[in-house]
Amino acid sequence: MFHTQEVPGATWDACLLALSGQMWGRPVRVWVEHPDLGHQLLVDHMPLYGMSLIKKGAEKRAIELSFNEAQSQSHHLTHLITAPARIYLQESDTAQPICLWIDSLDGSNTLIGFDLSWAPKPGVRALGPATETPPSAQGR
Repeated sequence: MFHTQEVPGATWDACLLALSGQMWGRPVRVWVEHPDLGHQLLVDHMPLYGMSLIKKGAEKRAIELSFNEAQSQSHHLTHLITAPARIYLQESDTAQPICLWIDSLDGSNTLIGFDLSWAPKPGVRALGPATETPPSAQGR
């Protein structure tokens, strides 16, 4: 079983840093869902290098996700979420991260799957079988 909670905006930075440290170097999957583009797999089994909240400059309050294959300088990927609105964290009963769900103001969602056996259902706002919709997104 698992549970999902919204991460308060004031703690995004601390949450992203803690998850980066805990999951650093582990392979993850990342999906992006966009109203116009649909459900896209962006990263498949690529090691997580870091997640951070940008605090300065033009991209202030954006979230940067970095992936790096075997810490190679030639095989890396960065994904920028420019207008995050809400973050949800799904964890197992033993507090192991399963998924991080980031809602954006443009209606898109970015899902980072830490448990490689888990995958979202295309077109369904689901964080997994026990929670069909993030608590604050119900009724939208």
